[in-house]
Amino acid sequence: LLIEEASQRIKELKEKNLSEAESFLAVNSKREGVITTESGLQYEVIKMGEGPSLTESDVAKVNYKLTYLDGQEGDSSVPGVPSTFKVTGLVAAFKEGLLLMKVGSTFRFYVHPSLGYGETGSSRIEPNTLLIFDVDLVDIVD
Repeated sequence: LLIEEASQRIKELKEKNLSEAESFLAVNSKREGVITTESGLQYEVIKMGEGPSLTESDVAKVNYKLTYLDGQEGDSSVPGVPSTFKVTGLVAAFKEGLLLMKVGSTFRFYVHPSLGYGETGSSRIEPNTLLIFDVDLVDIVD
């Protein structure tokens, strides 16, 4: 019985989060300055840098902050200490967004669950959660 209750709660959470994500994205897509890619990633250019662009084989040095629709912070780089990531190892939307940036840029990504952690979520992210990333592309690591 407990397993049934838990799986019912997860199902309801998936549906609620997906509905909230899609409602938000539908409204957000109409805001001035929000660009939607073919995959469904929405982003805003806060500042376009002058540096080089990343390729998929690069390692990116970034400052980032992940927030959820309710404004809660989910994760971030340590202030003053950029994180480094292999571009190939990132969730689809983060990778796609980074590849649009030049070094020195600041973008905000609005990530549909299907381009983030999807129906399964992660140990810290609920299933079908919309993700909002504020990203500064600091450098490309050799």
